[in-house]
Amino acid sequence: MAIENCTVLLLAFFEDPVSELYLKFAHGTIQMFQISILKLDSDFITASEATQVYEELIIKLEERKANNFILFAANQLLVRLKYDNTVNDDKEKHFRKNVEGFYQTGIHYLKIWENSFDKANKFKWLMLQNDPTWEKIEASTIIVVSIVPNSINVDQLFDERSSLVQVLRRLKPKWTSLSKEEILKTHEKMEENIRCIF
Repeated sequence: MAIENCTVLLLAFFEDPVSELYLKFAHGTIQMFQISILKLDSDFITASEATQVYEELIIKLEERKANNFILFAANQLLVRLKYDNTVNDDKEKHFRKNVEGFYQTGIHYLKIWENSFDKANKFKWLMLQNDPTWEKIEASTIIVVSIVPNSINVDQLFDERSSLVQVLRRLKPKWTSLSKEEILKTHEKMEENIRCIF
């Protein structure tokens, strides 16, 4: 498109040096969302893992908002534009207010979906990041039993949980010496075995 045919709004956007700040900010922030989307796009992701990705994204946005974080590339450009007197204090405040507003809007939007992950949160213990407590297993058992009555022998499950914790405590020191691929395979096998309990 020739400059003569360019819309006034578009032309004004690209002539304003502050616009590059917004583009750099958007570029870096979109990468954060893209990484989360790629994690969620896996064929083998569990609801508990999806919940964790969701929660991590909210935490990142909350941390960025709390610390008035501006991505490095955008911040470097802001410093340069201030040094060149292209950006005055008012424009900087406006930019920072928009960045904070973006983080707040992102947090608000993601929290609207919080109820979608409510039941999945009860199954986080299946990820085996920590020793599963009886309270956590019992909470997920109540959900399963409410859907499929008499499907779980809760008394037996308590004993199986104790055995699982003992096995995990013996295996975890060995896991630290495994490669990432070996850890992933072992983790998947453990999850598969635990799912057999249900």
